[in-house]
Amino acid sequence: MEEGTRATMQDVADRAGVSRMTVSRALRNEPGIAPATRERVVLAARDLDYRVNPLVSALMADLRGVRKPDHAETLAFLTSPTSSRGAPPSFFVRRCLEGAAKRARETGFRVEEFRLRDTRGSGRRLSDILWHRRIRGLLIAPTSEGRAGLDLDWDRFAAVAIGHSLRHPGLHRVSNRQTRSMRLLLDELSALGFRRVGLVMNRLHNERVDRAWSMAFFDYQSALPSRRRIPPLCPERLTENEFKEWVLRHRPDAVVATHKKHIVPWLRELGLAVPDDIGYATVNRDDPGSAHSGIDQNPELIGEAAVEFLAERLYHNQLGLPTNPKILFVEGKWIPGQTVRTGTSAAAG
Repeated sequence: MEEGTRATMQDVADRAGVSRMTVSRALRNEPGIAPATRERVVLAARDLDYRVNPLVSALMADLRGVRKPDHAETLAFLTSPTSSRGAPPSFFVRRCLEGAAKRARETGFRVEEFRLRDTRGSGRRLSDILWHRRIRGLLIAPTSEGRAGLDLDWDRFAAVAIGHSLRHPGLHRVSNRQTRSMRLLLDELSALGFRRVGLVMNRLHNERVDRAWSMAFFDYQSALPSRRRIPPLCPERLTENEFKEWVLRHRPDAVVATHKKHIVPWLRELGLAVPDDIGYATVNRDDPGSAHSGIDQNPELIGEAAVEFLAERLYHNQLGLPTNPKILFVEGKWIPGQTVRTGTSAAAG
């Protein structure tokens, strides 16, 4: 081949003695290709320095969008139940799935949810199910078990994790920028005049975001005078009595938490009106219909970005674990809600 000339798929096919379709399937690591044939194709592509043109791949993906959905390549969206009883995924995960499915349709893929409980966890069985379904791309939703691990035959797949709850292996991931979200929330409360803001969350919730929430909160407090600092309440498991004692002892004028179902009722049981007497805001306002104030992490955009990230890996046939995992951040947004006062007069600092 002349110097400066890009190798084509036909060049690889001629070198390996196979058809262009076989080259395409072999480089995509699809089932049904004999190992010896796949090795011959890979070696030929390597010798010719053949590279898939990502623009052509993207165009072909767009063209696949006009075909029947049954023929679109499937991306697996792996979720875990939110409880031992197999409750459906959280609002956050469901919104990520909606965004992923939307972007997949636009780029010639389709998304199918696989619940880990339905497939008896992880490992060889799940890998075989996905492989026999000719699924190469995996989107891994946040787990409900804290920073967990997942054991698959990773050489078969390209994978992108959502969030930080998957402890191992190290994968490319897409996440809300949690430190920025916490800082945005605190800045909004400060602008509304709140001066004694307290943080409450289970340690597990903080671990699932790689402690980003607590780090941002401590950084915020470090710039405050000591009289305005309230020690965070981050136990292994938050209890009602512990929370109420903390409120009565430290007298916050606003509470930041992840316990969306409990905090407001507990405050009202203490005789505190929300938001008139005390404010409440959550760093994970995942229910669009909620009255709570706080940060919407934009799960739909996270799901869309995860599909784009994964599609790039598939276009380049980058299967297996990455040597240097990358993280793509999506910004959150402040939702005023109804649990903070909107006209608070700033107290003296």
